[in-house]
Amino acid sequence: MFKFFKPIAAVLLLVMSIFVTESLKAQERPKIVPVGKQIRILQDKLKLTAVQVTKIRYILEDQREEFGIAANENRGNNQAMDDAIMEIIRNTDVKIKEVLTEKQIEIFDGMIEQREAQLAGQKDTEQ
Repeated sequence: MFKFFKPIAAVLLLVMSIFVTESLKAQERPKIVPVGKQIRILQDKLKLTAVQVTKIRYILEDQREEFGIAANENRGNNQAMDDAIMEIIRNTDVKIKEVLTEKQIEIFDGMIEQREAQLAGQKDTEQ
């Protein structure tokens, strides 16, 4: 039922580690990585300042709320859920970039490219 969560989980682990799934069954929901852990991952890769950490924390907390809304609005429609989650992720990417320096944006763009490549690879193996 939640087959679409597998590629989404990989995407989020690479970029912000939002959703972690181990093995999803029909009634299982993805485990949400705490915002603090997401921040630590970004801090490690991007060398964030304290001000950036605060701003990104708010962005990620908003994203978590948006995921919940998308899940409720698209329950039972896997494709709509997948599309909504990807839109939220892309919007979050834009918001995070607004907080970053040019050098950090370059690194973050590399993380996004990795996410997209992994997502494309997972979609190919599912077909």
